[in-house]
Amino acid sequence: AGIGPPEDEVLPFVGSASSRSHPEAEGFREEEEDRTTVVLQNLPPTYTRPVLVEALSREGFTRCFDFVYVPVDLVTGSASGYAFVNFRTHDRARQALQIFDGFDRWSEPSDCVCHAYWSTFCQGLDAHIERYRNSPVMHEKVPDICKPMILAFGAPAPFPAPTKRLRMPRVRGKTS
Repeated sequence: AGIGPPEDEVLPFVGSASSRSHPEAEGFREEEEDRTTVVLQNLPPTYTRPVLVEALSREGFTRCFDFVYVPVDLVTGSASGYAFVNFRTHDRARQALQIFDGFDRWSEPSDCVCHAYWSTFCQGLDAHIERYRNSPVMHEKVPDICKPMILAFGAPAPFPAPTKRLRMPRVRGKTS
């Protein structure tokens, strides 16, 4: 069992070994052409957002994605082991699925083998902006490295302002 989002937040991509047993795989094939968001699961613990962006670029995806989020434990600063990446086109997202499902060529020694899935949690840049712009993770006291990032042609771009006051994130395991 790898580290990652709850099972109901992802669908394996068609063609992966895990898609054959997924109950939604048949209906999923019909909607696939609209998908651009991929979940990369079982990333090495050192893979924070900047390290993942570098890995994506190294694998030929420079300027091909416009959103990256690697959840981070706000107490320890450790990466979660999974990430959401939105690609600018479905074709590039599909290529990323093919490259990263089973990927193990990390920049640092690791036994982790990546699993790549279509996200059912959120699809498309606009959906991610709406999901996160009012999220506590965007609070000004949260370090930038812990926040989702939007990119415009490979360069970080400002995240749209929240539409309501942001609460501080709840930190598990820590008393205030």
